[in-house]
Amino acid sequence: MSDPNPFKNREEWQDWIVDSNQVVRLKWLKHEDHIEGDDPSCSFHPPTMTHQIYGQNENIFGYANPTVDLLIAAGSQSVHVVSKFDSKIPSHCDLEADELAEPVQSIFAPNQEIKDLSVFRQYIREEKSKFRPHPGGQELLKWPSKTDPAHITFELHKYDGSVNGFQDFFRKLQPWMIFYIDAASFIDISDARWRCFILYEKSKTPTGAIQYATAGFLTVYEYYNYPKHIRPRLSQILIFPPFQNQGLGTKLYLSVLKDYSTREDVRDFTVEDPTLEFTKLRNVVDTQVCLKLPSFSKEAVLQGFSKKMVQEANDKYKLNKRQVRIVFEVAYLFHKTGGEASEELEYSDFRILVKRRLYIPFKREEIQMKKLKKILSDEEYQNVSSASPSQVEKLQTVQTQYEEIKSEYTKIVNAISAKTDLIQ
Repeated sequence: MSDPNPFKNREEWQDWIVDSNQVVRLKWLKHEDHIEGDDPSCSFHPPTMTHQIYGQNENIFGYANPTVDLLIAAGSQSVHVVSKFDSKIPSHCDLEADELAEPVQSIFAPNQEIKDLSVFRQYIREEKSKFRPHPGGQELLKWPSKTDPAHITFELHKYDGSVNGFQDFFRKLQPWMIFYIDAASFIDISDARWRCFILYEKSKTPTGAIQYATAGFLTVYEYYNYPKHIRPRLSQILIFPPFQNQGLGTKLYLSVLKDYSTREDVRDFTVEDPTLEFTKLRNVVDTQVCLKLPSFSKEAVLQGFSKKMVQEANDKYKLNKRQVRIVFEVAYLFHKTGGEASEELEYSDFRILVKRRLYIPFKREEIQMKKLKKILSDEEYQNVSSASPSQVEKLQTVQTQYEEIKSEYTKIVNAISAKTDLIQ
């Protein structure tokens, strides 16, 4: 009689567990000839994360050498899925293999997947000449590519959910967020306050034909602000992998920031739960544009933080006070070091101004504790105060935060120095 469970130890189990981030691959296609093979000009891209699809551990159980390839039409984002594996866990083991392709397919928009390969191949062939930026939007900007300015340009278009057919198109862009933005969630752009900025690549093929591809997107929710203003909040930004490392994320954010900066009804422009990567990008852009303002001149910045900085940065770029303070600190380090900051060197003036800001929450707590001491009994006050950090702990916390900030600001200062053409 065969053993229903032939696995004798954990090592044997491990042979059937694979990392889902190494199983899934995404490829954006401009030509039907790139469906097969791995042409250097059209290669597969691994996901950054798959936990929303395959679970927090990002594991798939039950297969040997599985792959789930997502072949994506570069324009419309229609997709064909190819899943393979060398072998599957034997059926007599009384153990079920995880679903392989189905969890990925579940995140697609209706009618996004083309299951027949021959139909998909024909679709790619026809899309080369037929796909164009979705009609009905507002073209905000176009600029030449840094890599091939003679043949490639980028166009930025702005939409809302009322544009005919746009909701269906945008639903096909959203699945890729799950692979590249932590804690990403789909949005319902039927809400009239959503604005979507779509980045398109326009290229001229060797035959002289024009071909478009979708390069990325950015979404903004326009919150109402009494009595007649809005407070736009950036929600999502994603440049698709084939178009990354070309400065497009920076250009996209800057273009949207400038679009809102020209509007008198905008109170300020903020960002919702930014990732660490986007926070750095944002701080680089915001600091560089503010360095052009009189209130952020070297002389003004080295005199300290001022209301004039807050006012001018808000008037010109709709930055709020909190973001302006960050920009000021980066600008201070920039001017203090001549744009050549180093993590190894210590800058006492910079350290003092940052630590003073970091200590503010503790200062507020100390003021509150003094008030409580007047109204509480000794025993009640002792109970409350025992939960507060000691002075040594407060200083240690501030020091740790300062070191992290200095490290990050140093990178930002050096990035600003290297991107002299950012706001041209």
